[in-house]
Amino acid sequence: MAAIEASNDDVAGLLRDSLRGLLDEHWRPLGLTASSSPDEVSAIWRKLVGQGVAALGAESDEGGLAEILVVMAELGRAGCTAPMWSAALANLAISGSQVDVAVDLLERLQSGEATVAFSFGALDPDAGTGAVEVTDLKAKGVLRFVEAAGGATHLLVVLDQAQLGLINLDGPGVECVATRAMGAWGLYEVRLNKAPLTRIPIDAVDVDHLRIKGRAMLTARAYGAARRAFELVVDYARERHQFGHPIGRFQAIQHKLANCLIALEGVRLVLQHVAQAA
Repeated sequence: MAAIEASNDDVAGLLRDSLRGLLDEHWRPLGLTASSSPDEVSAIWRKLVGQGVAALGAESDEGGLAEILVVMAELGRAGCTAPMWSAALANLAISGSQVDVAVDLLERLQSGEATVAFSFGALDPDAGTGAVEVTDLKAKGVLRFVEAAGGATHLLVVLDQAQLGLINLDGPGVECVATRAMGAWGLYEVRLNKAPLTRIPIDAVDVDHLRIKGRAMLTARAYGAARRAFELVVDYARERHQFGHPIGRFQAIQHKLANCLIALEGVRLVLQHVAQAA
């Protein structure tokens, strides 16, 4: 008999179940706190690397945007700040590069030996993100709201439409300062003062498309968090009693929950369409 290949939905379901089980066992016991230490994030990231998620986006047979969105949604659902966003963008941006430093970085990233923080720099639509100036392979400037920089070994920053800059975060001229945003920690301000930088050409990558994929990943993570919040609210509506009945039996509550579910399903379908279009 001919072998039967698993459908994309089956693969996504298996990936989702695997990640949910891992995060429920190794991340949820820590509690959904407003702050997680770099050591805690590094520990869960090593376990996720063992699941192969650090290779997503590097090669077509390793999984593409659809699988990345599944991972991001599960991280959002668990409130986990593992650096998947940066790892996926690094894979999408420099996979296929013939530059030795890029090849070495990807190998180390996918094996867990290196952790990458990613920034679009001056090409981010938000001017407050900051920018980097490069002179004689020395970087100077400030990059704000950089995810996971506190526990990362390297920084990849978009210099222009044709090249990235690679900076060793443990090297000279680099300072990472934790930044509080939206009531939580996890973002950093990276200050560069003549930090050594290596240029990596990305002529074959459309930076605008890469940025759209990055937005989709963040949307998927937010969707995962919102979906989990919705599940908790539904559970509460079954348990909480008023006037002798669960409040979930009241039509006003049912309407609110239905509207929430419609909005969530809309986001899910948008993400599904983005993954298919990519």
